[in-house]
Amino acid sequence: MSLTGRVSQIKITGPQNPDILQYSNAKLQLMKNDSKLIIMLPPDNEIAYECYLNDCSYLEESSAPGTVECIHDRSKQDKWIIIDKQKGAVELLNYMRDYLQNRPPESDENVKQFIRALNDNKPDIASQIARLLAQNKTSIRLGLDIINESGNAPPAPPPEPVEKPLKLKLSIESYLINLCTDEQFEVTILPRTTINTLKQIVETNVDIPSNNQFWYINREHLPDNYEFGVTMPRVNENTVLVLYISKPQNT
Repeated sequence: MSLTGRVSQIKITGPQNPDILQYSNAKLQLMKNDSKLIIMLPPDNEIAYECYLNDCSYLEESSAPGTVECIHDRSKQDKWIIIDKQKGAVELLNYMRDYLQNRPPESDENVKQFIRALNDNKPDIASQIARLLAQNKTSIRLGLDIINESGNAPPAPPPEPVEKPLKLKLSIESYLINLCTDEQFEVTILPRTTINTLKQIVETNVDIPSNNQFWYINREHLPDNYEFGVTMPRVNENTVLVLYISKPQNT
């Protein structure tokens, strides 16, 4: 939906326009969906200039509502002076003035415009707004979605719960130990670690064959597929895990 109206004169000044741009008997069109304000010239409504109200502020001290309306386009640093002596754009100018004076906070609106420009693949506009946001030190939080072949973004999977390592006590018994000892070692094992995994670690690091390792909890032998924190018997903090190392068989 849009609003249109014809005004007596429009003047635009700014760093990109050393000479004042002047348009007489110009037609204004305001697109409500994206707040674009367009200047069109007679007789064929050629587009001469445009801006977005989202990038503008209302210069109340320079305006005479209903006759002279002044706005500042921050993205281009332009100043617009709109003169409506014949009252040919009353509804449009009233809407523009109300929008600029009563819109949401600039930072929120600028963030929305920045995200919209990214989604619409308009890097130049996004870059302009990004510089403005950087000047104001505005925080932005973006979410990136992966689009599937049908063009839809699948729902993000819930985050994996953080598994707390199991803190156990390790006691070692072996034919290599001549005297009995009560010494215990603190070990940390991740949940779902299997006995077979422990055997492989010991064999790799200490050179004790898996076939000579026997693991126990409370005198209960643990098979290779036993999983800590899952399979019975369950373990708690400081549960004593016993590794018995048998004498190698003579072949």
